[in-house]
Amino acid sequence: IQPRIGLRWNRVGALVAVAATWLLVPLGYEFFLRDFVADILTSDASKWAMTARQLPPSESAAKYAAATRARDLARKATKLSPLNGEALEALSHAFSLLGQFDYLQWRALQAAGQTKEAENARLSAFRNYGSAINHATNLVEKGELRYHYIFYLIGQAYHMLWRLQPDVYNYLLSAKRALEGAISLNNADVASLFELAEVYNHLNPPDNERAAAMRRRIFEVDPDFGESQYLVPLLEMAMRGNFASAWKALGLLNEAVGDHWSVRLTKA
Repeated sequence: IQPRIGLRWNRVGALVAVAATWLLVPLGYEFFLRDFVADILTSDASKWAMTARQLPPSESAAKYAAATRARDLARKATKLSPLNGEALEALSHAFSLLGQFDYLQWRALQAAGQTKEAENARLSAFRNYGSAINHATNLVEKGELRYHYIFYLIGQAYHMLWRLQPDVYNYLLSAKRALEGAISLNNADVASLFELAEVYNHLNPPDNERAAAMRRRIFEVDPDFGESQYLVPLLEMAMRGNFASAWKALGLLNEAVGDHWSVRLTKA
């Protein structure tokens, strides 16, 4: 009888062990693998953000859905690993993308005369850019990944808030401070140079000299970027028949960046 009782208890013990293991696996998953899982989620968020950027403008709904997916994955990663700098960066970037898409939708709805829908899009853009700023600022305050791109995210978001609400001049000043911080960390960061040049032009009074210096720097460090941002739009304008406006803008650009070969080629 004793061996049978021992065998029975062994079986019970084995069942208890299996049940305990089944229950404890999620806890082990959370406590021991959460950083690893957060990194995977962050990587997936970055891929969805790239998809959102690469989809054509005509697929606006798909672009917004991809950016939303990026936001949700990055948010989950930050909950698993609150000090994960890359996850916070991905979350800020996803909110920035959503803000950008809301802004474009706002402009389109405004042009179509859909006032109520346009205001909803504007408020959504405001919330998304505000969240982008909050998460990027949190990243800076925690000392995680303190590099130029984080300051670019903050500066670009503040600049867009000013576009959404131009009567709040402090948004523009905050954008200026953040973007100048980005340039101080990397003076070849063309995205920050481009954004800062725009901010300098929007100051009251405009600082056109420093704006021109930013644009000259762009053509020095990345002529392809300068061409795509400044020259291609002018060529497209001319192709639409707006020759006078395109020629005038090209002349102003030539004054700003100097006698650069790509500008001379465009004029030819």
